[in-house]
Amino acid sequence: MVELVLHSVEGNFVAFNIDFDLWFMQLEPVPRILDSDLKPQLIPNLDSWFQAKTHQRYSLQSFKDVVAAFRLGLAKSYSANDLKLVALRTTIATKNAVMERMGEYGRYYWIEALDPVKLETVWAAKVREKFDELRAKLGDDGFHNYLCRLWKFATKHRPGLAVVFERFIKRLGREPQEPVLPQTDELDAELCKAVLAVVLDKGIAAYRGVPEHVQQRLEILNGRG
Repeated sequence: MVELVLHSVEGNFVAFNIDFDLWFMQLEPVPRILDSDLKPQLIPNLDSWFQAKTHQRYSLQSFKDVVAAFRLGLAKSYSANDLKLVALRTTIATKNAVMERMGEYGRYYWIEALDPVKLETVWAAKVREKFDELRAKLGDDGFHNYLCRLWKFATKHRPGLAVVFERFIKRLGREPQEPVLPQTDELDAELCKAVLAVVLDKGIAAYRGVPEHVQQRLEILNGRG
């Protein structure tokens, strides 16, 4: 029995197999069939084409009904593997987006991006040498938060040095506390937009285990639109 299998419905195109042959259909404005090399086929009657290929009573309308049901099913169900793919793609997209904005984020989060190796030889030494100067420049509240950021960084990356920054904080007459990080709402919004553009640009079908060569051709077809 000849088998018709839908791979993906994305944008204005459908990818499907009839037995071992890969086909694509443009849905609107005028339905047309393209082969696996994306070459449009001259087909006067799509009803007859489907019936000849499948040896079943398929019609263009019945195929569209299958496509609609397929699209609805994609929108309503996810498997564990689907979610793993979403998480992986989101992680990679976020890392890439952050790297592209490292300079901008670095202006705000330079303490959190320090080289832990230099924490003692450079930063602890700098605070020790210029304690009064930094206090005067930043004010007690600002200097306290500055020291708390260094202290928290040390607790994570160089625990043995945390006590050094704790002493600086006590010298200021304060106690270590959770630091207040810079506000980067606008930059964060740009980052989120960039990540979503990557994660969602292929639509739901991109997380459905669609064969890579099929997905690539769908991207090409939708890019033409």
